[in-house]
Amino acid sequence: MLHLSNAEGYTVLVLSHADLVRLQDSPLASANGKILLALSPDLAWTSAAFKEADAMGQLDTAKILAILATSIAKTQA
Repeated sequence: MLHLSNAEGYTVLVLSHADLVRLQDSPLASANGKILLALSPDLAWTSAAFKEADAMGQLDTAKILAILATSIAKTQA
C-alpha cells in the first residue's frame, strides 16, 4: 500500500491486488497507522454498531476492530 499526503490536504492510498485480497479477511492500516481500511458486507449493521458504541463513549480503536471483525465473520459463517 502506498500512502501519501500533499500540501493541499489530500490523502492518497494506492492498494495492490494483494491488499484487496487481505481486506476480505481483516482491516488494513496505513503506514502511519492513522487510516484504517476495511470491507463490510453489511454496511447498515456496521454503521449501527459504530453509532451505538460512539453513543456509549466506547468507540476506541479496540472497539472499532472488534466491530469490523464481527462484520467480516458474519460473511464467513
